[in-house]
Amino acid sequence: MNNIDEIKRIISGFIKKETSEITNETVVRISVMWRRMYSELEKHGFKVSNPSKIKTFGELLNALAFHEKNEDHAKNETTSDEENKRFILGSSKFLYILILILIIGADTLSWILHFLILVIAALPVSWGVIFLYKFMNPLILIVLAPLIYLGWLFSVLIISNLEMFMWRPLFKKPAYMYIDEDIKSALVFRLIMHSYNRRALLMSLPLTNLFITSPVLILWLKKFIIQAYTPSKIPFSASINSIFCWPLDADITHIADNVIIGYENNIIAHAVNIEKDGRAVYMSAPIYIESGVTIGACSIIGMGVKIGRDALVIIGSNVIPKTQIGDGEIWGGNPAFLISKK
Repeated sequence: MNNIDEIKRIISGFIKKETSEITNETVVRISVMWRRMYSELEKHGFKVSNPSKIKTFGELLNALAFHEKNEDHAKNETTSDEENKRFILGSSKFLYILILILIIGADTLSWILHFLILVIAALPVSWGVIFLYKFMNPLILIVLAPLIYLGWLFSVLIISNLEMFMWRPLFKKPAYMYIDEDIKSALVFRLIMHSYNRRALLMSLPLTNLFITSPVLILWLKKFIIQAYTPSKIPFSASINSIFCWPLDADITHIADNVIIGYENNIIAHAVNIEKDGRAVYMSAPIYIESGVTIGACSIIGMGVKIGRDALVIIGSNVIPKTQIGDGEIWGGNPAFLISKK
């Protein structure tokens, strides 16, 4: 038995007896034990300002009670910390499950919306065909099938534009965001992916790419297609006739006048990376293409790239993110590097 337990045992025994039964021998024994007990308590961080003044059993008992109170307080704090940790862990698990359900629900809803738009667009066209069937030979309707398809395609574009316009107040691509870290990031990333998937859907439809070289009279149609997969307003219009590609991040791609962008270029103003801690992060940065720029076909323009006036990017170049191309410079290669100046 250690000194503290022995002191408690002796004092407990004395409390049950009359004070008159305490002998001088007992007092001496208690004093010696107190000194030994105090050295033991000091090892455990128990401090008394004037230990020499504690000469009565009451003072000694009070000191021990104070020590026990501190120990109980420490235990209560430990218990409280453990309860807080359990609460936090429980909340984290609940939040994780909620985010997981949200992700599954948002992904499913996005897929359903893409499919639903195709079905809704077919309704007026189907009614028109049924109406014409009463007055036309079926063979004529077969001949008119391409026009019927164009009617359906226009219906898809109109509905898609209306949907993207509806998302506009909520849509803003973040410069840096951890994916699915909380409810907000999960929703924002799902909305971004929804616009990317809409672009993939539209580009897969027959005749859509035909409008990449729209005649001047229907030049608005090209912008109409880009806006059909972009919730935000696109920051270019005058040069759209000489852009022979569909910018993936059209809302943060700034293109000045008199710009030529060749076929099958990938203008991508975002990136998704995995950090060292395993978390996925979405990043984006605006692309700026100044007046008089020419970008050769099959090139890649990364996020945050700035191309100065009258610059030239050679065919098949890979302009990596954050590259700054000066006025009149000629760049090419993979990764692209400065070749010369005009």
